[in-house]
Amino acid sequence: MALVRPALAPVKPPLFVELDGTLIRTNVLNESICGLLSTQPRLIFKALASLLRGRAHFKETIASIWTPDPRTLPYDAQLLAYLSAEKAGGRRIYLVTDANHRVARQIAEHLQLFDDMIASDVVRDLDDERKLSEIIAKSGSSGFSYAGNNPAALRIWRSAATAVLANAPDSLNRRAQKLCEVERVTAREAVGLQTYVRAVRAHQWVKNLLVFLPILPLVTRISAAQLLAVTLGCIAFCLCSSFVYLVNDLMDLQFDRVHITKRERPFAAGKISIARGAALAAALVGAGLALATAISPQFLAVVALYLLGTAAYSFGAKRLVLVDVVILAGLYTLRVLGGAQAAHTPLSFWILAFSMSLFVSLAFVKRYAELRAARDRAQESTGRGYRSSDLEIVEMFGVGAGLSSVLVLGLYVDQSSAQLAFRHSGLLGLLCPLLLYWIFRVWLHAHRGTMNEDPTVFAIRDRVSRYVMVLGALIVGAAVI
Repeated sequence: MALVRPALAPVKPPLFVELDGTLIRTNVLNESICGLLSTQPRLIFKALASLLRGRAHFKETIASIWTPDPRTLPYDAQLLAYLSAEKAGGRRIYLVTDANHRVARQIAEHLQLFDDMIASDVVRDLDDERKLSEIIAKSGSSGFSYAGNNPAALRIWRSAATAVLANAPDSLNRRAQKLCEVERVTAREAVGLQTYVRAVRAHQWVKNLLVFLPILPLVTRISAAQLLAVTLGCIAFCLCSSFVYLVNDLMDLQFDRVHITKRERPFAAGKISIARGAALAAALVGAGLALATAISPQFLAVVALYLLGTAAYSFGAKRLVLVDVVILAGLYTLRVLGGAQAAHTPLSFWILAFSMSLFVSLAFVKRYAELRAARDRAQESTGRGYRSSDLEIVEMFGVGAGLSSVLVLGLYVDQSSAQLAFRHSGLLGLLCPLLLYWIFRVWLHAHRGTMNEDPTVFAIRDRVSRYVMVLGALIVGAAVI
């Protein structure tokens, strides 16, 4: 009786996997530029000068200074699982990218999936034609499969035996099927308006209501023109503050990805590309500055100072102990100053002193919550210059600043300026115990570890804090009328 030999599974052609947008949901060159701007901004001029020698030299220069951590990049989990299964089955897998070879090698060594790689070096910058030539040279006569996710892949799929699509639109899938067999499609995660709203931190716009603070004493006699100017000023600050949040997120990618909650932010998770984020940031700041210009030159100067302060914060000051807190508090106070400039009304020294003290306290709450979370994770640093051992002194600084704001408010109530601005200025004294209660409540939550690292978000979500804000508004209203 003859033995029947089992049929051998056909050998699959080698699989060449694109890096940017396919294996990882980001672009490593853009990642490296953001990292360089965040950590060593002065060296960006050296990198830009290398552009005179071509893109290959530019990529080599960037990669020689800074490269993203391959352990924290936003990989496509579905594609990684497929590659692991194919590798276990004996298939040859190659990494292919126009990124610099230094970055590609680090990623390949981290994943331990690839037999070899094709990447740019100091001499050549891989375009689609060179990629295809390199792929054909490595695959030989056996043919090849190519994994990609953008229209540029169509040129390579035209010569491929099969295609793998990862996180690609349905329209690209249909076009690929006309060129070769599609062996695998991984689902594309939907990115809607909500993701962009989250990226611009629309919930943080509540901070910009501070521009209305200087006109509270004028509420019974404010003109329509003043009210319109302050409202437009609030919108201008919303646009510019969203620009700031976008820039901060792009600069903080390396830190956000190792954070337990921030790693889910749109840029850190690769849901929105760095290029789109930069374009959105440019559009927002352009619109904000145009609106500020239309309000008044003085208001534009305040907004410009706000942007300069945020630039200083983003490009290094946020890692300077105590300096970061002063700048954060100053950025809050500039909103108050902006409201006064928009309404063309003088701003009381007492309001500035009160604002600065209160906002220093809230800035310390933010740092305290970060340190508390880092200590709970047995992490020594938060990337902000503070250490876990600073926890107690940061708490002491923050509580002291909060108490100072209550003291300033109490002293203001007894001033003649308050009596002139408010018909029943004595009622403002009721704000002191109310504010004292809220500050103690905030710090108690921070001490217990139940603060989510942003006191503004806490105030919005906390029911008791909302009651405090409503009651405070009623007291101010009663003092004005």
